[in-house]
Amino acid sequence: MAPSGASRLKEALSALREAPPKEFTQRRTALAAELAGEGFQKEAAAVKAVRKPPASVWAVAALARVQPDVLRSALEAGAAVRREQRRALSGAGAGTLRETTRRFHDAVSAATRAAEALLRESGERPSPAVIGRVRSTL
Repeated sequence: MAPSGASRLKEALSALREAPPKEFTQRRTALAAELAGEGFQKEAAAVKAVRKPPASVWAVAALARVQPDVLRSALEAGAAVRREQRRALSGAGAGTLRETTRRFHDAVSAATRAAEALLRESGERPSPAVIGRVRSTL
């Protein structure tokens, strides 16, 4: 059975999400042409309409795909800080807020370094501003 337009679009968008920033435009054009050649005109137009993500967004998404444990550690550390902050604000005292905050900063730093490495492996030379946006996103 031939794939449907919806399933081909899903496949194309998945492949496009994984495209490194330097290859995004070329890959988007090729995928749209492939879909059009298969008779999926609406799906080809949808692929053509996808905008190239900023390098920082690509890096965090790549981190989620390639090193999910690193990203999960940063997210879990952030949740732990929020719990400790609520606890402190409720009058229960600061408890382990300082240590929890330090672990959060360490986890975000590790995730930022990993995302930067993924950018460099993809051929990018991320500026300090891009790295700052990665850190802010995390």
